[in-house]
Amino acid sequence: MFEIFVENGAPKEILYTNKPHIGTDILINIVRNMRNCIIEHGGEFFFENQFIDFEIKDEQLKEITVQSGTERKTYQTNVMILAIGHSARDTFEMLHSRGVAMSQKNFAVGVRIEHLQEKIGLAQYGKAFAKL
Repeated sequence: MFEIFVENGAPKEILYTNKPHIGTDILINIVRNMRNCIIEHGGEFFFENQFIDFEIKDEQLKEITVQSGTERKTYQTNVMILAIGHSARDTFEMLHSRGVAMSQKNFAVGVRIEHLQEKIGLAQYGKAFAKL
């Protein structure tokens, strides 16, 4: 994983640093570069779509159905990568009910958001913060 990150713009230090940290400002470009590479090789991304169904024939994926708003689209494919996050309970339940094997990923990706203390104080205490 780290080698792929480096190939897409991460600093080489993450290959040997203990508990490497990339930072959001760099990670945004890394993910964009990875996405562009996948697109250049024929991959597609479906943002703001709900994965609602799939068809398997002869133990091979044949098509997927996604929905965006009220519009449903079906795509012929034999490969699919779902990057659905932990909150897509409906999708996990649908996959489980259809007998799809699942396992936990062996890594975690975290997000840290930093704000100026003044902005947090104003948001929490309003004008009273200035008196503290």
